[in-house]
Amino acid sequence: MPVIEQGYKIAETAEGDQCIYVVTVEARKRRLSLFIESFRMEEAMDELYCKIFINTRLPRYKLSSMISEIFDGQIERRTVSCDGFEVDIIENDDWNQAIGFEVTDFVYFPYYLEIGAESGFTHSSFIEAVQRILICLWEKHIPAVASCDFEDLLLNKGNKISFGSGNF
Repeated sequence: MPVIEQGYKIAETAEGDQCIYVVTVEARKRRLSLFIESFRMEEAMDELYCKIFINTRLPRYKLSSMISEIFDGQIERRTVSCDGFEVDIIENDDWNQAIGFEVTDFVYFPYYLEIGAESGFTHSSFIEAVQRILICLWEKHIPAVASCDFEDLLLNKGNKISFGSGNF
């Protein structure tokens, strides 16, 4: 069944636990079906960590600047320090320069971001930060794929590789 739309909402229960409500709309036999799945935030994420693979010709310093602008972060070498989390921009050793940028398997993209939160940073804020990075990259037609415990909660499940004939 094709998924028409998927999103999430973070809410707090009467007991004070944060919960995620995943909402999926599917097309089923000429009608739409709505599914709502609920689970505690702690069950959705083991740790506040995410890896985003990026396929771009941009140099690392341009990626650093892009991420720094989103969050008003500070750049030091390959790390962008933001309020509550850090983003490391890393050249992927598995990228094969001979194949170039036409690679279709995201684990071989030329860069990846390692995003980790500091203690006290909330799960919902972390998901929002990852989502903002992905949207920024996708708006610039840069293929990017998230690999994390909560990728199903992200727009496009954290995966956007193809943009047609766009420049990246």
